[in-house]
Amino acid sequence: MAARTGASTRLPDARRLAIWIAGLTIGAVTLWLLGDVLLLVFAAALLAVGLRGGAERVSGLVGCTPRIGLLLVSLSILLLMAGAAVLGGTHLADQGSQLWDQLGNAVAQVRDWLRQYSWGRSIVAGASPQESAQQGQRLASNLGVAVMGMIGGLASIVIVLVAALYFAATPGDYIGGLVRLLPKRRRRRAHEVLGAVGATLRQWLAAQGLSMLLITAMSYIGLLLLGVPMALLLSLIVGLTNFVPYIGPIAGAIPAVLVAFGAGMQTVLGTVALFAGIQFIEGNLIQPLLQKRMTRLPPALTILSQTLLGTLFGIGGVILATPVLAVTLVAVRMLYVEDVLGDRAAADE
Repeated sequence: MAARTGASTRLPDARRLAIWIAGLTIGAVTLWLLGDVLLLVFAAALLAVGLRGGAERVSGLVGCTPRIGLLLVSLSILLLMAGAAVLGGTHLADQGSQLWDQLGNAVAQVRDWLRQYSWGRSIVAGASPQESAQQGQRLASNLGVAVMGMIGGLASIVIVLVAALYFAATPGDYIGGLVRLLPKRRRRRAHEVLGAVGATLRQWLAAQGLSMLLITAMSYIGLLLLGVPMALLLSLIVGLTNFVPYIGPIAGAIPAVLVAFGAGMQTVLGTVALFAGIQFIEGNLIQPLLQKRMTRLPPALTILSQTLLGTLFGIGGVILATPVLAVTLVAVRMLYVEDVLGDRAAADE
């Protein structure tokens, strides 16, 4: 009798383990086959969360429906973009062409500077004129591929924008349809989890947007004081790349440092010190203040998620790695720590 009882208790455990293994296998295969599509869907959902949050805020202030609020928010964004294009579009376009030329000259100046040192000459020696010509030929041959990639990227952006507007206009339809795929006893909890995920993404977007705005302003003022050319365009690049934590600020600072080579080594050192100071202020002042309103993301997990998603999905994975990590942490906390382990006290810490 005891043997039968032990076998009967092991059977459900084995069945549950088999279900989990099958589910994880199906999820991994789906992610492998449809990863790019799922990434676009997540990008659209992330943008929709931001638009819906703004629409609800506007509807509360104006006293209109959320759909009217979404229309007002969308029109406001379009007007701001049109105004920026009219007021500074030509200036930014000129700076863009100048930046392209300046970066080419800056690379040559960096090469000349490296030749002044023995360790630098060993680095430059790896790029012979013949190899440089071959690289140029490969670059020209890949130009068509790059153009097709740009067209595909623009098409993806249009798809994300249109899908985000539909998601933001009627989120209940899509959330309800997703929840109906689950058993009835799980639907209430699914609504709670999706609500927490939406709130987390909304808070993360608001905090990240404010951080990007502050970084752009500080970069612009600092570059102006240092006398670095094209300060407006370079500060915008720094602010936009700051959307990707840790990796983005470093990538965004590289064009400014290269352009600073044209003004001398003192300006280069000043530019490096400027961005180091900005990152210190962000890490020790801005982010601690913003983290009170957003989910805390461990730096090690953030970098690992960027590496993993970047390896799987390229630059799109790197850009969306942080919000994906935020969603994953919320799901693990609610579905595993709270529901499976029953440890709600640890989840609230």
